[in-house]
Amino acid sequence: VAGGHFFLITAGAVKLVSKIEALALLLAAIIHDTGHDGLNNNYHKNALSERAVKFNDQSIQENFHVSLVFEHTLNDPTKNIFANFSVEQRAEVRQLLIKLVLDTDMSRHFSNMQAFQAAIAERGSDVEKWANATETVLCIILHLADISNPARPLDKAKKWAELVLEEFWAQGDKETAQGLPVSPNCGRGTELASSQIGFISYIVQPFFALVADMLPELRELVLPHLAANLDHWKKLQDPVKVTARRKSVVLREGSQSASPLAAAAATARANPPIRETNQ
Repeated sequence: VAGGHFFLITAGAVKLVSKIEALALLLAAIIHDTGHDGLNNNYHKNALSERAVKFNDQSIQENFHVSLVFEHTLNDPTKNIFANFSVEQRAEVRQLLIKLVLDTDMSRHFSNMQAFQAAIAERGSDVEKWANATETVLCIILHLADISNPARPLDKAKKWAELVLEEFWAQGDKETAQGLPVSPNCGRGTELASSQIGFISYIVQPFFALVADMLPELRELVLPHLAANLDHWKKLQDPVKVTARRKSVVLREGSQSASPLAAAAATARANPPIRETNQ
């Protein structure tokens, strides 16, 4: 929620959206992890959990979060925040909440980033040009907030990185105990520094740099923190283990194809990114 407010007010995104859209964004930020059990979609899918079955393996946690909120609010007058909305307002906010929360599914990151890149290239920071694409603006802002922990001052970024990795390890232990495949970054061998370097380098930094073309304030307010935090984690990384891992992955996967693209992909997989939230 604080992140959403920051990008709206401090970074200036509020000028691109209406009041009811800003309300929907903040509500989406509040509810986007409601009922989260500390496990990601990959676990639920492999475990054939009740949530996975209910939502047909599609954005399992995200569908659960938003549906749970509506189940517990619409039929309870003491909790129904939509009670005084018109039918049209309620429909608009509900549609936005569903869209925004589902788009926090990290499996959508790269496909969404391509769409965002095209939209930002076309419109830049021109307020008028975003008038017919405000839903995209809202999706961008919530996704920024959702992956923003490494963009905070170092003391806060370190604490959140440690907590996230502990949650991942707990999932990996559960998967091992149940005889399930251990999800990426959830094994006890996952190193904090390496995982943060991957997450910042391949996910967070490119996305924030892209959005800075829409919200130029990010260049001074956020990008320096990202650069400083990335430098911090690089100094802590074990160079011997990094070299061994890169050689192993590149030799194993890069040699399977003469394509430069395949080799580059193999190199990227040598430092897989850790996700900000365990979804």
